[in-house]
Amino acid sequence: MPTEAAEINAFWIPHFAKPQTNGNVADSRGETTGEDDDDDDWRKFFDEPDEAATSVPSDKQRKKRINSLSLLASLHSLESHRIQFSNCWTALVPHLASSSALSARALDILHRGVLPHLVRPVRMMDWISSCVEFGGSVGLLALNGLFTMIKDYNLDYPDFYTRLYAFVDRNVLHVKYRARFFRLMDLFLSST
Repeated sequence: MPTEAAEINAFWIPHFAKPQTNGNVADSRGETTGEDDDDDDWRKFFDEPDEAATSVPSDKQRKKRINSLSLLASLHSLESHRIQFSNCWTALVPHLASSSALSARALDILHRGVLPHLVRPVRMMDWISSCVEFGGSVGLLALNGLFTMIKDYNLDYPDFYTRLYAFVDRNVLHVKYRARFFRLMDLFLSST
């Protein structure tokens, strides 16, 4: 997942490698027409009142809406990449919920490779908390995802330590991720 605009530069189609300039709009074949469709934007009616238009526009107001960007412009927009990444994960989660093996693979990378790039990471909370119910290695990995959401995204999950203590039994020594569990348990218990 790209984190800076300079990282969005590896395109197999050379035409896509050039960012859109001068407000030109790309048609369905990727050719620019030179027209700007801002005049036909029905969302302008719902924008801020005219007094905001007379003041100096901020950077946020100067940016075009993500959903109104053309194909070429959205390829070079970090926010557009994040939105598509979030949509893919939102569509993938119901398929992961049926299999504990697939859930374990997804939860293994969730805390460092997925949550930081989602538009609204809190949407994953229901799936992660339901993965804790699986128990075993899937539950341990889900606790790691929950802790990341509690720490970084201000999630309120009052049963976290109750769930953590439920994993501490003699079977924890035979779990695949036992070294990670003890490292994470040290981290969880030392956290404020």
